[in-house]
Amino acid sequence: MRVAVDFTGAASPRGGTWRYGVELARGLVGVLPAGAVRVPVFEPLASELLDEIAATGAAVRTGPVTSRVDVLDGLSRRHGRFVPWDRLIPLVYRPWVRRAVVSRAVGGCDVYHAVTVVRARPRCRAVVATLHDMLPVAFPGSSLMSAATHDAMVAGFVRSADLVITPSAAARDDAVRLSPVPAERIRVVHHGIDHATFHPAAAVPHELLAAHRLTAGRFFLFVGSLERRKNVDRMVRAYLAAVPADADCPLVLAGAKGHDHPLLKEVLAAADPRVRPIGYVPDAALPGLYAAARGLIHVAVTEGFGFTPLEAMACGTPAIVAAVGASGEVVGDAGLGVDPLNEVAIARAVYTLRTDDAARARLSLAGRRRAAGFTWAATARSTLAVYREAVQVAAARRAELAGAA
Repeated sequence: MRVAVDFTGAASPRGGTWRYGVELARGLVGVLPAGAVRVPVFEPLASELLDEIAATGAAVRTGPVTSRVDVLDGLSRRHGRFVPWDRLIPLVYRPWVRRAVVSRAVGGCDVYHAVTVVRARPRCRAVVATLHDMLPVAFPGSSLMSAATHDAMVAGFVRSADLVITPSAAARDDAVRLSPVPAERIRVVHHGIDHATFHPAAAVPHELLAAHRLTAGRFFLFVGSLERRKNVDRMVRAYLAAVPADADCPLVLAGAKGHDHPLLKEVLAAADPRVRPIGYVPDAALPGLYAAARGLIHVAVTEGFGFTPLEAMACGTPAIVAAVGASGEVVGDAGLGVDPLNEVAIARAVYTLRTDDAARARLSLAGRRRAAGFTWAATARSTLAVYREAVQVAAARRAELAGAA
């Protein structure tokens, strides 16, 4: 079986969707014959990103065929000063033209897997798509993707995908409830984590800690973009209630700014030492930062999957997570599950990890054991099973249409 994994349209090259695409490609290379996995690149990418894709072992397909899609898509959204491209391009860039271009770009594969958006239904045996979450619809304004963009993406899945993958049962249930994707076309495949990177012996980034006046074992950590769905204000308020003002145990916020948070803004304006934003942390320093933290706090109101609790647990750091949704599903009883809307419950969990060494040691061991069950190799094998099923589904559909004709 030859597969094309199309993920380079991810909104953020360093986000979870990009990581999923890279690791899935690497995992599929490990279970399929040489040359069977291809990654078509439709967008202009920096050389280091192309190198990252090539390092998976997949064949990277670039050049005039793939770049033509990016150029035409860009022109179709422009109303030039002298040439109305947004009116002219659709006259020639018909769906069949787009399909032909995408078909050439994916190189005659058996399965086209759209990790972000289905660009077209190319000439292949089956199309599979990954629906990561329903956040823009379930919580409007809480995600960096608009509801309209998300709806258009899902409409493409309904129109073209034979099967749709979600990374958790919670994401599947949201899709069934909030999208037109039929339940019978959805399959759950959990993501994995890289255990060669995330482990208890990860090197502590002492320079990073020193730069932010942090002491290993004496800070709690939040990792991720500061989006509204991450429940940042409640997390901060609960933390301030759980940790005395004179305690040398700050909450470290590691991630880029996503949305404004009124309480966080007030706390930072007051220079409260218990809350310390440090911005984006390089990938190389993240495992050691997890390992150095006393605990991770991840109480997002909703997630499609959520990598950070598993990564922290793999590094031996206990996690406080929302007991509901994907986080509760993935972490189970190996972390401290709380009601994400209950600040008292969040504060109580922080107090437990800060003061109870026995409970922290027990959760550290349970977390490592739980995280060990999530591997990219397992994700690749399960995804390959979905590909094979999708080929059968597509064949049955073609036979049904032929019989009807």
